[in-house]
Amino acid sequence: MKRLFTLLLLACVILLSAPVARAAGYQFVEGYNVLDTNNAPAIGASFAATAGQERDIAVDAARGIIYQARGQVTTADRAGGVVGIAAIVVTNGARAGSNFRDTGLLVAGAGQPAVSFAQSLAYDAVSDKLWVFGGGTVATPVIFSAPGGTLGGAPDGDGIASVNAILTQAFRVDTNLTETGVYQPGVNGPPARGGAPRGFAVRTVGGVTTVYLGMGNHVQAWSNDQELGGTNSPWRRIWATLRPPAQNLTSARVIASFSGVNGLAVDDAGNCYFNVYPSSPGRIWTVRPSVIQFVAQPLALDYNDLAFGGASEREILPLIITSSGSVPVNTNPQGLTFAKFDSQRSLFVSYVPGVAQRAVTRLDLDNDFTFTNSGAYLPARAVDGFGSGQSAAGQDTILGSTR
Repeated sequence: MKRLFTLLLLACVILLSAPVARAAGYQFVEGYNVLDTNNAPAIGASFAATAGQERDIAVDAARGIIYQARGQVTTADRAGGVVGIAAIVVTNGARAGSNFRDTGLLVAGAGQPAVSFAQSLAYDAVSDKLWVFGGGTVATPVIFSAPGGTLGGAPDGDGIASVNAILTQAFRVDTNLTETGVYQPGVNGPPARGGAPRGFAVRTVGGVTTVYLGMGNHVQAWSNDQELGGTNSPWRRIWATLRPPAQNLTSARVIASFSGVNGLAVDDAGNCYFNVYPSSPGRIWTVRPSVIQFVAQPLALDYNDLAFGGASEREILPLIITSSGSVPVNTNPQGLTFAKFDSQRSLFVSYVPGVAQRAVTRLDLDNDFTFTNSGAYLPARAVDGFGSGQSAAGQDTILGSTR
């Protein structure tokens, strides 16, 4: 359950991420009718037949392709109960009154491990690849990729059960993380950190791709910059966090089976943001390359809780949010999406203030630290938002009108 963003929100984030002059307001780029079922008859009012699963989506905006993870086989439209990635092309005229065509599914290629369960996706424009966080609800998930522009097994549509066996394994996450670093057989005891696939982000710079994995109870990052000497894989784990505080202090951490580290984003400088939900009050933390580059144990990054009155002076810093009276929702963060307006870094954060309520708040982030109780933190300001969980006074006027 990484994101509670709707496809409509994703469209909004795409248009907001575009270089738009502030004075001109928002510029509409593209939109989707998520209840259009003309391309997939007999599946009901659900886009790509994944209603209720709350899996991830990824968008190749230049080609007009929307990818949606199908983590279960209980939806009846896909013959044979195939788990895969639905590939949807945004287009008018595929059928009368329709604005997309469903091209079927992407599945693992011959000789590859099965996708099995896919929670999260990312399309990375720089590497021009679709990246899939799949391979099962286990502590050893598989990261797959497919070339940009890949469609399902029926590229012209009307073959929603057709598969394109094209996903290729990049690497499999191993379990050699203990609570203090890397597991060494016979030395440290059994692996302990565990986890399962949740949030996901991808960033490519200078030909090196880094994937950021929200593992439910911690976060890892892997890059494909390893020399092929003594190994046949360029992928290596470059950092990993310990289990986060259950509330504010490291003296009380989430349990090993915790699954609430499920929202994750990375900005244009490689700073990684992730949530801890549900907890009280729910936190967003950040791992910053400039802070962790010289740490002794990059595979056991810990949390700095000094700002909350704790005693842990470590590498992972909290976001502390300043609310405005008209934007009150900032508890129980669920999904994170990064956007940039000129030089202003921002996060769109999906909050779950109540079971039947949703709220999305835009946070403007500082790029420099602030200190309180001798502890560093990253300030964030709630600007505006929209959704059923936000008060009418806090609604962004344009986004609020699109609901």
